[in-house]
Amino acid sequence: MQTKKIDAVNLYKFLGVLGVLFYHLYPSVLPGGFFGVNLFFLMSGFLIGKSLFGQIDGGTFSFKKYYIKRFFRIYPALVVVILWTAGVVFIFWPYKMANMPREIMSVLLGCNNYWQIVKGGDYFANISQNSPFIHLWYIGILIQFYLISPVICFLYKKLSQKNGVFFRGTLLTVSALYLPIRTLFPVDNITDIYYSTLCRIFPLLLGMFLRDYMNKKPSNVGKFASSSAAVMFLFVTAVLFVFSDGTKMYTYRFLLNLYTLFCSRCFYLMSYKFILKIGKPIIDFICDISYEIYLWQYPEIFIFTNSNVPPAISCFAEPILIILLSVWLHLFIGSFAKPKKRKKTVYKRST
Repeated sequence: MQTKKIDAVNLYKFLGVLGVLFYHLYPSVLPGGFFGVNLFFLMSGFLIGKSLFGQIDGGTFSFKKYYIKRFFRIYPALVVVILWTAGVVFIFWPYKMANMPREIMSVLLGCNNYWQIVKGGDYFANISQNSPFIHLWYIGILIQFYLISPVICFLYKKLSQKNGVFFRGTLLTVSALYLPIRTLFPVDNITDIYYSTLCRIFPLLLGMFLRDYMNKKPSNVGKFASSSAAVMFLFVTAVLFVFSDGTKMYTYRFLLNLYTLFCSRCFYLMSYKFILKIGKPIIDFICDISYEIYLWQYPEIFIFTNSNVPPAISCFAEPILIILLSVWLHLFIGSFAKPKKRKKTVYKRST
């Protein structure tokens, strides 16, 4: 029997994708929607931790299978979006193709975030859509983390309990402190910090280790504490989405990591399940296509902006088209997946 409660992982992914999407679509309405990226990172780390720690503990982990699975999780949909977008740009705005091949190569190699740092791109100034791929810095950091996370998990599991706790604590502390310390040094462009893997790896590591911690010490809080954590999480997230400013240094010096810690604590108290039952079908639907939504958003915004579509039309048409394309891409990529073999049910005759 399926639960009617909203899975906390899906709740975080839902708010994360909506925060980022509406930040890109309506930056003046939701200037802090970029905090949704931290929710994505936290849940990505958590889900990777769930997979890695489960397989390592069960003795079934394979580097080959892990990397193949990650490859097919990321690249098929990514390549479709890149080819479609590059084709449209080549047909209608060929003069914008000058730097696109190198940008696409950086995306496919998983280093787009550093390519944009070297190029001097300004994430917060480029809402005017100078590139349809500026948002794929996130994919670069995710690919880099996927490459190193199995090694970190193996090292952690090979250590004794005491040394493992020290290793985990040291890694989390160093990664958490790097971001605020980095803000103390002068930077030419604040997005040098925003795009940096070292500045953004803390929520990924925290999510990964949070999964292992929750396996060992599951939350036993009551319904009231769990509900209170959910309400506090929703309230703080709404405040940050509406009132934060990504161009201010205090956002990186304090808010990002504090928000990550707060979200991880709420997630632990919520014990995977959010007590409200409102909106589950919508939340589950958006979460199923969350990756595709993230991929399509900037290309569609880029096309609408450069086509000079009136704002009164684009403000409604853009999100609808992004959702439709995301559903299509999800079904298209899913059609190539190997169907799972159904187990034959054997009925014993009663004697």
